[in-house]
Amino acid sequence: MTSLGDVDCLQPAAGPGSDERIGDGLDGGEAGAKLLAKFGLIDQAIEYATESGNFDHAFALAQASKQDKVPEVHLKYAMFLEDEGQFESAEKEFLKAEKPKEAIDMYTHQQDWAAALRVAETSEPSSVPDVLCAQAKALVEKGDFTKAEALFVRAKKPELAVEAYKHAARWGDAQRLAKEFLPHKVADLTAEHAAYMRGDGVHASEEALLGPARSLEEGRDFARAIDAYLKVTSERARSHDICEEAWEKAVQLAMNHVPARIAEVVNTVSKRLMGIGRHPQAAELYEGIDQHREAVDIYMAGNLWDQARSLARSATPQYAKEVEVRYREHLKGAGAAVDLVQGGNVSEGLEAYAQRGEWERALELAKQQGPPMLVKYATLHGAALIGQHEFVRAATLIGKYGASAQPAPLAMYERVARELLASGEPDGGGMGKQPLVGTRSMLHKAVGALRDAGDEPALQRFETLLWASHMAAAKVLAAERGAMDVQRKLAIGLLRHVAAVPADMAFYEAGMACKAAADLNSAFVFLNRYLDITEAVEENEATSAALDNSDFANTPIPHEFPLPDKQFIDGSQIEHVRDYVLELSMNKAVQQALDTADLGHAKAIEGAIKDDERVRFAALYALALDFYTAEHDPVPLMQ
Repeated sequence: MTSLGDVDCLQPAAGPGSDERIGDGLDGGEAGAKLLAKFGLIDQAIEYATESGNFDHAFALAQASKQDKVPEVHLKYAMFLEDEGQFESAEKEFLKAEKPKEAIDMYTHQQDWAAALRVAETSEPSSVPDVLCAQAKALVEKGDFTKAEALFVRAKKPELAVEAYKHAARWGDAQRLAKEFLPHKVADLTAEHAAYMRGDGVHASEEALLGPARSLEEGRDFARAIDAYLKVTSERARSHDICEEAWEKAVQLAMNHVPARIAEVVNTVSKRLMGIGRHPQAAELYEGIDQHREAVDIYMAGNLWDQARSLARSATPQYAKEVEVRYREHLKGAGAAVDLVQGGNVSEGLEAYAQRGEWERALELAKQQGPPMLVKYATLHGAALIGQHEFVRAATLIGKYGASAQPAPLAMYERVARELLASGEPDGGGMGKQPLVGTRSMLHKAVGALRDAGDEPALQRFETLLWASHMAAAKVLAAERGAMDVQRKLAIGLLRHVAAVPADMAFYEAGMACKAAADLNSAFVFLNRYLDITEAVEENEATSAALDNSDFANTPIPHEFPLPDKQFIDGSQIEHVRDYVLELSMNKAVQQALDTADLGHAKAIEGAIKDDERVRFAALYALALDFYTAEHDPVPLMQ
């Protein structure tokens, strides 16, 4: 935690580790780098300058005080220029950094082969083959094998050209090149080619696949011909049409010449046809041997429901009822809600609408079924919106249609409330009033449901969330009206609910509100606390238990509370806060102490609101009331 005493760490003799502490308290940029340089921290100053893009200052520091750092600055500048698309300038900086390989990689990534080869030839000769092979592979992808071959040979990598020809099934070119440059590979290549032609490899020709089976058929060796046709697989054939032709030929031979194998061959071929998506053909094979139930199953598996229902009614009436049940399940899964509703199956129709995401229709139909069904589908819609990170819409939806007191929906409502209470803006003005309107409406419905259910523990938790949302809305409205002091006091009052509002956001917004109101003592304390929390978050601390609470002794602000799992603002903004706290720490007029009377006044404001029966009713019961407080006077406003 930065304090007045930390100013001492700016002295060069502050001892080991003081440079890191200073780095923690400075923003990036020339100002921070100059301050570091002023105290002799040249390495850190150069690093600050490069990270903030101030390379002129970084070069000046390195050349004046740290010559061994000059190449490193050139390298970082080169990477910066590359990201900016200034490749020629980046090349020069890479070479100055004595990193020609990085320049080559940059041009290779851009497929600027001439530039990559030029740098390789002049500055990194060992990389020339890599550049040539990279260019050759790019040409292979474009189908320009002639130029690619020349580059592979120039790079003294003819084996890569042979592999490229093999993958393209250009065996003649592969053999030619092997004979010229790789004579020891010719025998292996010949064997690979022969295996390919036999169909041992993938994508064999039609003749290679079907020729042996046709020869056996012509020789009237029908049993072996069937086996040969069945050896054709989708992995080896160039197309599924070749597979279907071979397999159906096997079925035909079995039916005409080897009847003992009909059932076996039909079963095998039907499964294979289903595997390649040819369900109608597979079902027709079973129909051809009067195995109608199996045919119906295949039609259903392929979602061919008209054929399945028609065949079941005509050929297997005892199976027709089960087919109809499965058809209804299919309609529900496919979202055919209209058919279900018109058929009197309202519940299934609602599920179908939900599965298709047709929520307006689902809610309209659920509303006709009564409040329990409406709440159920509003909750389901809310869950879908949460899955899309649409928390405002989810809260508005629940606020409109109602809430459940069941544990699972309550957990969902609590998550939505906490997400929206955590969605502040880094300017300290909060997330705006509108999201909080939906949040309060949702929490009103949840509190009402819990009150009806008599769930006292959950009721207390949700009343706290509801009250926190009212306080947050009041703070936003005060900011919109320019009531800075009211905004400050409400921000301080919200610190008492730091378990409901993200801790880092609460202390940040309280500190910034105090800064805006020129309450520098409080701003110093609250923003210091904020920085402590950011560090704890970085260290994956779950609670504030390890934080120093001396600044908050004898105050109503809790000492222990949960910590968020991510930062409220980004790193650069955190550094701005750190700089401001450092500035305050050096201001002798600023005291690291809270005005406890002011804290008491903030508590009094909150107490006045809570104790005023009219406003308490508005907060915990009313559905359409917005308000904020100017000192002690609650002012009801139109939503």
